[in-house]
Amino acid sequence: MDILPRVLIVEDQLSWRRLYKIWLKGVCEPTFCTSHDEALQSMESSTYDVVIMDLGLPDPEIGLQTIRDLLQLDRLFKIIVVTSFGNRELHRQTQEMGAYAVFQKDERLESELPIFIRKAYEMLLLEKENQYLREQFSRRAARVDVLGHSRQAQNLREQIENLARSDTPVLLVGPTGAGKNFYAHLIHLRSPRASKPYLVINCANLVPTLLESELFGYTRGAFTGADRSHIGKFKAADGGTVLLDEIGELPLHIQAKLLQVIEEKSFYPLGSHERVSVNVRIVAATNRNLQQLVEEGRFRQDLYYRLAGFTIHIPSLAQRPEDIPEFFDFFLKKICQEEDLPVPEVEPDVYQALKKFSWPGNVRELKHLITRLLVFHPRKITLKELLETNGTPEDHLIERASFKNYSLKEMAALYAQHLYRRIRQKKKVAEILQVDIKTLNRYLNMPVGERKKIEEEK
Repeated sequence: MDILPRVLIVEDQLSWRRLYKIWLKGVCEPTFCTSHDEALQSMESSTYDVVIMDLGLPDPEIGLQTIRDLLQLDRLFKIIVVTSFGNRELHRQTQEMGAYAVFQKDERLESELPIFIRKAYEMLLLEKENQYLREQFSRRAARVDVLGHSRQAQNLREQIENLARSDTPVLLVGPTGAGKNFYAHLIHLRSPRASKPYLVINCANLVPTLLESELFGYTRGAFTGADRSHIGKFKAADGGTVLLDEIGELPLHIQAKLLQVIEEKSFYPLGSHERVSVNVRIVAATNRNLQQLVEEGRFRQDLYYRLAGFTIHIPSLAQRPEDIPEFFDFFLKKICQEEDLPVPEVEPDVYQALKKFSWPGNVRELKHLITRLLVFHPRKITLKELLETNGTPEDHLIERASFKNYSLKEMAALYAQHLYRRIRQKKKVAEILQVDIKTLNRYLNMPVGERKKIEEEK
């Protein structure tokens, strides 16, 4: 059984009140009042979905003032104005104030009023649902924030807050495991699009043909096996946000279509000659040097400029050691909650040791470490147990170097770069290494590991 809308009818003429009772029987639950003061008292003491407002109480100025006062009560409802005055200016005023509909008192009212009450009620329900969703997303976004109080964390927080309010594309650049996906989602949650879809595409995980159809969709018969149409991620995210992770792996021909989406807000699905319009916010993420890919002809320069105009650099954990204890506590509690485990006691020395690790895997590596610690030491985490589980910071450097078959020069460069990321003072690092600044700069610029791989590819 449908729930009938609750309707407050403000009408001072008895004859019209009687007609409303007949016309609206089974349409709504009516409550009648005859004046400005009665209307305010009724609205303050009860909740109504729709107000049917007679402007002549008996003067139209009193009717207009009643509408103003009702709207100031900060209630969610729809107003339908019914009047015997044919003044168009008066009708315009009521609509500008927020009236859902304005009717002349004549013979059409009997058939039209029930229809518009139902339409106004349906719109009200939709607005209430949207308001609820906005509040839910606002509360969720308020619980999610950039961790840490370092200068890097503060800069990151400010950039995300500022860019979240705009609709411009954003490029997130940072090392693997630094949390680029998390920050992209945070931008979405902080934006006016928070209640709309948020979809993630990893450009490195799909072959080019599948990637194009996954992003832009296709029509039935567009290729062998396309026995039905598919709308694609961009259309599915209409009104929301799309994260293109590992965008450096995007093939050139798909880059051209992506540029079209950014500039024209439209595209052609595979096999279709009909343009599809979309309204999406694009966030891209990469651990590659896109400028270098542009120089190599592997990334479109025009697309790069559209994305790189607003770039957020995500720092590695090694660049923000003072934030590591907060990251550790956050993920420790989160994992314990997910696994229904008590949160173990953590010795203070553990936090100091955590700051000294190089963390090549960044946040992802930290979460794996916490999981291992909880498996073997669920009650208390001590420095001894941390080192047994993860080794010393020196062990990490040596293990990484031996696994990669680094030369002595590369090992020296690796150590110098590790020290500089932690200390950030060249003079002090040079003193520790007992070398001059020129030699230190050579170590800092020496390609090691991933940097070496990139240099070799050039």
